Amino acid sequence: VRQGQTQDAFAELTELQVGVTREYDDLRSYLRSLQGIATAPLRPLDFGGTRFRVRAEFEAALPVVEHALQIMLEGARNVSRHARAESATICADGIQKKLFIRIEDDGVGFPVGGPAPWSIASRAAELGGCVRVGGDPASGGEVVVELPSP
Repeated sequence: VRQGQTQDAFAELTELQVGVTREYDDLRSYLRSLQGIATAPLRPLDFGGTRFRVRAEFEAALPVVEHALQIMLEGARNVSRHARAESATICADGIQKKLFIRIEDDGVGFPVGGPAPWSIASRAAELGGCVRVGGDPASGGEVVVELPSP
Protein backbone atom coordinates (compact mmCIF):
# COMPACT_ATOMS: atom_id res chain seq x y z
CA VAL A 1 0.00 0.00 0.00
CA ARG A 2 2.80 2.40 0.87
CA GLN A 3 4.39 1.70 -2.51
CA GLY A 4 1.18 2.51 -4.36
CA GLN A 5 0.39 -1.11 -5.18
CA THR A 6 -3.11 -1.01 -3.75
CA GLN A 7 -4.56 -3.50 -6.25
CA ASP A 8 -1.93 -6.11 -5.30
CA ALA A 9 -2.45 -5.43 -1.60
CA PHE A 10 -6.22 -5.75 -1.99
CA ALA A 11 -5.85 -9.04 -3.86
CA GLU A 12 -3.57 -10.44 -1.14
CA LEU A 13 -5.91 -9.29 1.63
CA THR A 14 -8.87 -10.85 -0.15
CA GLU A 15 -6.99 -14.14 -0.50
CA LEU A 16 -5.99 -13.98 3.17
CA GLN A 17 -9.59 -13.31 4.20
CA VAL A 18 -10.81 -16.34 2.24
CA GLY A 19 -8.17 -18.51 3.92
CA VAL A 20 -9.01 -17.25 7.41
CA THR A 21 -12.73 -17.79 6.79
CA ARG A 22 -12.08 -21.34 5.61
CA GLU A 23 -9.95 -22.09 8.70
CA TYR A 24 -12.62 -20.54 10.93
CA ASP A 25 -15.28 -22.77 9.35
CA ASP A 26 -13.08 -25.85 9.81
CA LEU A 27 -12.42 -24.94 13.45
CA ARG A 28 -16.12 -24.34 14.07
CA SER A 29 -17.02 -27.73 12.56
CA TYR A 30 -14.37 -29.42 14.70
CA LEU A 31 -15.62 -27.74 17.90
CA ARG A 32 -19.19 -28.68 17.07
CA SER A 33 -18.12 -32.28 16.53
CA LEU A 34 -16.46 -32.29 19.98
CA GLN A 35 -19.74 -31.08 21.48
CA GLY A 36 -21.71 -33.72 19.58
CA ILE A 37 -23.62 -31.11 17.57
CA ALA A 38 -24.47 -32.17 14.05
CA THR A 39 -23.35 -29.85 11.28
CA ALA A 40 -24.99 -29.38 7.94
CA PRO A 41 -22.66 -29.60 4.97
CA LEU A 42 -21.53 -26.18 3.80
CA ARG A 43 -23.00 -25.01 0.54
CA PRO A 44 -20.62 -23.41 -1.94
CA LEU A 45 -21.08 -19.68 -2.35
CA ASP A 46 -23.36 -18.73 -5.18
CA PHE A 47 -25.44 -15.71 -6.02
CA GLY A 48 -28.58 -17.75 -6.69
CA GLY A 49 -29.14 -18.69 -3.03
CA THR A 50 -30.97 -16.91 -0.25
CA ARG A 51 -32.05 -13.33 -0.92
CA PHE A 52 -31.64 -10.98 2.06
CA ARG A 53 -33.44 -7.84 3.12
CA VAL A 54 -31.44 -5.88 5.69
CA ARG A 55 -32.55 -2.86 7.70
CA ALA A 56 -30.66 -1.28 10.60
CA GLU A 57 -31.19 1.86 12.59
CA PHE A 58 -29.55 2.29 15.97
CA GLU A 59 -27.03 4.36 17.91
CA ALA A 60 -24.35 2.72 20.03
CA ALA A 61 -20.74 2.86 21.12
CA LEU A 62 -18.17 1.23 18.83
CA PRO A 63 -17.92 -2.10 20.73
CA VAL A 64 -21.69 -2.60 20.47
CA VAL A 65 -21.70 -1.57 16.79
CA GLU A 66 -18.89 -4.03 16.01
CA HIS A 67 -20.63 -6.90 17.77
CA ALA A 68 -24.00 -6.04 16.21
CA LEU A 69 -22.56 -6.01 12.69
CA GLN A 70 -20.71 -9.28 13.29
CA ILE A 71 -23.90 -10.86 14.67
CA MET A 72 -25.81 -9.72 11.59
CA LEU A 73 -23.08 -11.07 9.30
CA GLU A 74 -22.92 -14.40 11.13
CA GLY A 75 -26.71 -14.63 11.01
CA ALA A 76 -26.67 -14.10 7.25
CA ARG A 77 -23.96 -16.71 6.82
CA ASN A 78 -25.86 -19.21 8.99
CA VAL A 79 -29.07 -18.72 7.00
CA SER A 80 -27.21 -19.07 3.71
CA ARG A 81 -25.32 -22.18 4.78
CA HIS A 82 -27.82 -24.09 6.89
CA ALA A 83 -31.43 -22.89 6.55
CA ARG A 84 -32.06 -23.77 2.90
CA ALA A 85 -34.10 -20.56 2.78
CA GLU A 86 -35.24 -18.65 -0.27
CA SER A 87 -35.45 -15.36 1.61
CA ALA A 88 -34.43 -13.84 4.92
CA THR A 89 -34.78 -10.55 6.75
CA ILE A 90 -32.29 -9.04 9.18
CA CYS A 91 -33.41 -6.04 11.21
CA ALA A 92 -31.55 -4.12 13.91
CA ASP A 93 -33.38 -1.51 15.95
CA GLY A 94 -32.32 0.58 18.91
CA ILE A 95 -35.13 0.96 21.42
CA GLN A 96 -34.75 2.58 24.86
CA LYS A 97 -31.05 1.82 25.42
CA LYS A 98 -31.37 -1.69 23.98
CA LEU A 99 -30.47 -3.06 20.59
CA PHE A 100 -32.69 -5.76 19.09
CA ILE A 101 -31.46 -7.81 16.15
CA ARG A 102 -34.02 -10.08 14.49
CA ILE A 103 -33.01 -12.63 11.85
CA GLU A 104 -35.92 -14.41 10.15
CA ASP A 105 -35.96 -16.81 7.21
CA ASP A 106 -38.34 -19.11 5.37
CA GLY A 107 -36.05 -22.14 5.73
CA VAL A 108 -35.99 -25.27 7.86
CA GLY A 109 -36.16 -23.56 11.28
CA PHE A 110 -34.57 -24.73 14.51
CA PRO A 111 -35.21 -27.94 16.43
CA VAL A 112 -37.50 -27.43 19.43
CA GLY A 113 -35.32 -26.58 22.42
CA GLY A 114 -32.26 -26.28 20.18
CA PRO A 115 -29.42 -24.01 21.21
CA ALA A 116 -28.77 -20.58 19.77
CA PRO A 117 -25.93 -20.40 17.23
CA TRP A 118 -22.87 -20.38 19.49
CA SER A 119 -20.99 -17.63 17.68
CA ILE A 120 -23.97 -15.29 18.00
CA ALA A 121 -24.69 -16.34 21.58
CA SER A 122 -21.07 -15.78 22.65
CA ARG A 123 -21.03 -12.26 21.19
CA ALA A 124 -24.33 -11.42 22.88
CA ALA A 125 -23.12 -12.83 26.21
CA GLU A 126 -19.92 -10.80 25.99
CA LEU A 127 -22.05 -7.64 26.01
CA GLY A 128 -24.49 -8.90 28.66
CA GLY A 129 -27.21 -9.68 26.13
CA CYS A 130 -29.31 -12.72 25.33
CA VAL A 131 -30.44 -14.76 22.31
CA ARG A 132 -33.72 -16.56 21.62
CA VAL A 133 -34.31 -18.96 18.73
CA GLY A 134 -37.55 -20.22 17.29
CA GLY A 135 -39.30 -21.32 14.17
CA ASP A 136 -40.06 -24.67 12.62
CA PRO A 137 -40.02 -26.33 9.20
CA ALA A 138 -43.43 -24.82 8.37
CA SER A 139 -42.57 -21.21 9.25
CA GLY A 140 -38.79 -20.96 8.99
CA GLY A 141 -36.26 -19.87 11.56
CA GLU A 142 -36.01 -16.88 13.85
CA VAL A 143 -33.16 -15.57 15.97
CA VAL A 144 -33.73 -12.60 18.26
CA VAL A 145 -30.73 -10.97 19.91
CA GLU A 146 -31.14 -8.39 22.67
CA LEU A 147 -28.10 -6.30 23.58
CA PRO A 148 -27.70 -3.50 26.07
CA SER A 149 -26.78 -0.29 24.29
CA PRO A 150 -25.83 2.30 26.92
